[in-house]
Amino acid sequence: MRYVRERMASGVGREHVQTLGDYVRTVVTTVEGVCRDHRTRPSELPRPSRQAYEYLAHLVASGASPTVRPGRSPRPAVRVPGIVRTTEAILTEMSDRLAAQSPASAVAAFAGRIREAMLKIEQACQKRGATAVGLPVPSRRAYAMLAFLSNDDALLRYAETVGTLRADCESTFAHGSSPKPILRIRLDDQSGVYRYRRRREEWLLRLNPGFIAADREMLQLVAREVFERGRQGRRGTIHAFVHSEEFASIGQELEDLVAGEPRTKGTVYDLTEVCKHVRHHHFSPPVGCPSSLTWTDGLTFHTFGHYNSLRDRITISRSLDDENVPRYVVEFVMYHELLHKLHGIGWATSRRAMHTPAFRADEKGLPRYEQAQEFLNRLALRLRRRLR
Repeated sequence: MRYVRERMASGVGREHVQTLGDYVRTVVTTVEGVCRDHRTRPSELPRPSRQAYEYLAHLVASGASPTVRPGRSPRPAVRVPGIVRTTEAILTEMSDRLAAQSPASAVAAFAGRIREAMLKIEQACQKRGATAVGLPVPSRRAYAMLAFLSNDDALLRYAETVGTLRADCESTFAHGSSPKPILRIRLDDQSGVYRYRRRREEWLLRLNPGFIAADREMLQLVAREVFERGRQGRRGTIHAFVHSEEFASIGQELEDLVAGEPRTKGTVYDLTEVCKHVRHHHFSPPVGCPSSLTWTDGLTFHTFGHYNSLRDRITISRSLDDENVPRYVVEFVMYHELLHKLHGIGWATSRRAMHTPAFRADEKGLPRYEQAQEFLNRLALRLRRRLR
């Protein structure tokens, strides 16, 4: 925070605004990633670290140029009251409905309401001359949740996940004391893994939306971990899933839904040029061009690329925009994401289907496949040590 304030105090030339903005976004993203890995939240950091994070997060949330007067936390570009409250109410009512109805019935009951709420938010932003990107972080995340669930397939999977978790949790309660508590489940805790609270006879269980990609066995493990506690091996299995590509893909799609303008030109690589080369040299006939390409705001080490099927968007980790990263490695990650576009991302009977046998067969057909995988594994290890 001191470095950013000093730069802003001395004045930032137009040619350096983008660089300083990228630095701020990288710091915020890194802090949030470290907190997720340690199952905590930025708000629970020690006071100096928490204040520094909140100051930089305000800069990112507002979309403000880092030339504002130092010492003041810039306000978000737009405020629309009631977004978080509306989203929580919809998800809580859906949880209650799933106690007695099938997921398909819940989808039929809530699909229109979700789209209507999303449309009202967008109209309110437009009246203020802004978009959802300029909302405060809590409101932006709530809007992203509604936008994600406005897709019928995503909404059905969400309802199936909540319904399965309810059944597993109630089964766990059956072995405990009676009467059974009132259970409410929401998959909207985008800053953590899972948490719960109990108020008298009511339990609220909030999970990261990434669990939408989980299979039945994983959801059973979560239910037992929350309400039985004490088995370290079970926690390790859940932790491994939290670091999987399937889990991360849900979070990336939510982020993409409220992302700003795509940025294709990096310091070393131009994603437009890389994508064009891969499409025409490694696919016959060439796979269709995605609607948009962009670099991530910060460095990552869990995943290096993501294809968002809802927006037809490929996001590549800025960790690869480095002169020490060979060109063939960047092309491999782009090829991997274009394969997702070609094969599609759907839902299997029990979990998200991302890497089918046909997908893996095509992936291994790329020249230098094994070398690229080995390089990415080594890079992930180095970044994990550095960013932690």
